[in-house]
Amino acid sequence: MSTLADFRLPPAVRQTLEALCPVICGDDPPRSVLAAVIDEAELYIRALPPEARWGLVLGSISFDLLAVLSEGQRFCRLRRDRAEAYFSRWWDSRIPLMSGYTRGIKAAIAIAYFEHPYVKARLDYHPGRWVEQVKRQRLEHWTDDIRAHEQRLRARTEPDAARDAESDRKREQEPPRR
Repeated sequence: MSTLADFRLPPAVRQTLEALCPVICGDDPPRSVLAAVIDEAELYIRALPPEARWGLVLGSISFDLLAVLSEGQRFCRLRRDRAEAYFSRWWDSRIPLMSGYTRGIKAAIAIAYFEHPYVKARLDYHPGRWVEQVKRQRLEHWTDDIRAHEQRLRARTEPDAARDAESDRKREQEPPRR
């Protein structure tokens, strides 16, 4: 069994991911939620193979610093509208490293974001309630059929079991068909 890598996001990458979260998720969560989302995204990234993990780290550094060339400042310092436009250019890029980075980092952040209790509460998303409701409905609908099937299985007598066992033995002894 493998263990997770001893991995922490560098502070500059955390800063980039914190700036990316509102762009990717379309929300400005409270600072405590943002920190928790980045912590969760870090765990997701930590579980990736080393090549993918370091690809996202190096991609984040490049993404942040290359904004200076087109936007005049690092990504983590851009206004929201400029940050969204910059992210869209990378997303739509014909350069696989750029578009691949945005898709990979979006997955990490979106998974962490939508699993956070704050976001689930805002979306009124309660999967546990739904599971219990469906379970109850299925049991109400199928309980009689389940009980009938159980009774048929229990009603099977010893002679039936012996006959079935004998039939199985005969089948095993038959030469294979060609």
